[in-house]
Amino acid sequence: MHGCPRLAFIFDNAGVDEWLVIGAVAFIVFGPQRLPEIARTIGRVLARLRHAADDFKAQMSQFEREVRRETELPVSGPPLPAPPPGALPEPPAVSSAGQPPDPGRRTPDSGGLNPEP
Repeated sequence: MHGCPRLAFIFDNAGVDEWLVIGAVAFIVFGPQRLPEIARTIGRVLARLRHAADDFKAQMSQFEREVRRETELPVSGPPLPAPPPGALPEPPAVSSAGQPPDPGRRTPDSGGLNPEP
């Protein structure tokens, strides 16, 4: 009965005394003739909601299985050709420290400023 968070507290915290009060109020408001009819209607609505929720869960599970199956398949087809020489940009020059040269920074190996690129 945790489908609706706003009503969950009623079902979680209601004791016997509270249910007796709710039943007495319903008996007074609706009368003994209409009470069984209302209870059946509420039961049917809850059964339909439960059935719809189960259908939704089944569809989501099937969708998840299909997505996993599609992503696990190997990619078929011929391998991609290598790009022609010069088609890719050259990577930046890297110093011995593993960092690209900084024009305004002193380096221990040059003894002075790095030359402008």
